[in-house]
Amino acid sequence: MEIGEIKLVKEGGALSTVEESLEFIEGLKENGIHPDLLAINNGSKHGNYAPGEEVHIDLKRTGDIYNAIKKYGVAIAQHGITGTPLELVGQFADYGIRKGNVGTEWQNIVHRHLPKDLAEEIKKWTEDNKEDIKKAAKPFKEKIDNIPTENKKAIEEEAYNTAKNFIKAFRAAGTASIVMDALSK
Repeated sequence: MEIGEIKLVKEGGALSTVEESLEFIEGLKENGIHPDLLAINNGSKHGNYAPGEEVHIDLKRTGDIYNAIKKYGVAIAQHGITGTPLELVGQFADYGIRKGNVGTEWQNIVHRHLPKDLAEEIKKWTEDNKEDIKKAAKPFKEKIDNIPTENKKAIEEEAYNTAKNFIKAFRAAGTASIVMDALSK
């Protein structure tokens, strides 16, 4: 479930409030819907931060919302972790954030390791079509799937290390058995 629009405050987005978050969760519960997670606008953004753009995640507001909704068994899902310093990610658990969305991070890793000619072709396509790079996956799927093995290995290695760093930052190292136990019930 998501409340509010994930849009930077400086671009006209408004931070989610405790009141609207609580009202939303209570309304869902009254109608038989029992979410585990709530995505809010706490100042993050989807996708990449522009060069020089700072990460502005309001953890105090996030914690206030979490404290209001946790009695319903709901925690916070954080949008916009790509580009967020790991030391900030390491604080998320203290403010009720239990899930982080990092999809753009994986896209970035792939694009960093594409053969130069394919990367240039994708860049030109995005410029010519005035499209976000996320839209390039479909038209270039076959070429991306068929990149050389050394590029694939570089993607795999960086993705593994990045995932490991996020797991550590989220203080989730060593918790796989908890998840597996819960899934087996």
